[in-house]
Amino acid sequence: NLTPGWVLGILSITIGLIWLFWKHDHKAVRIRYLLFAVITYMLMGIWQNIDKFALNIIDPYSYTLINQLLLMFEIMAISPFLYNWIQLWFFRKNFKVIIVIGLTQWVSYLCAMYALSHAPNVGYSTAIANTHAIITALYGVFVLWEKITRRKIFVFICMILALLAFAFA
Repeated sequence: NLTPGWVLGILSITIGLIWLFWKHDHKAVRIRYLLFAVITYMLMGIWQNIDKFALNIIDPYSYTLINQLLLMFEIMAISPFLYNWIQLWFFRKNFKVIIVIGLTQWVSYLCAMYALSHAPNVGYSTAIANTHAIITALYGVFVLWEKITRRKIFVFICMILALLAFAFA
């Protein structure tokens, strides 16, 4: 269901990405990133409906465990083809931060599956599943001491607006 809430959420994410990826020197937007984000959130709506069906058969905790383990094996199988040595060096250097981000994603996904199994609104669980993006942004500011800029504040507001739109879709 592509409800007005989903459209508003996708639009908010698209505006946030345009603002985030805007090149100041060429005044160009990388359309590839925008298309990827829009397609990802449209597929997320489809996946949430499939998740809802699966959760009628299995409990949210087992489903999350199976889902995340399969995702981990998929990433491990694909990553040698996607990463070059520089990216592997970056992963090794930032291992603790990546683990914290992964754990917040896992917790938000578990909460989303629990919500999806109990709430009739699929968009509500999509919003919960994506709270890891807000947590990660806050982690960057308060733990990693990233510089707060107007651009980051605007993108953060777009993220919150998108989550609210999905929650009430």
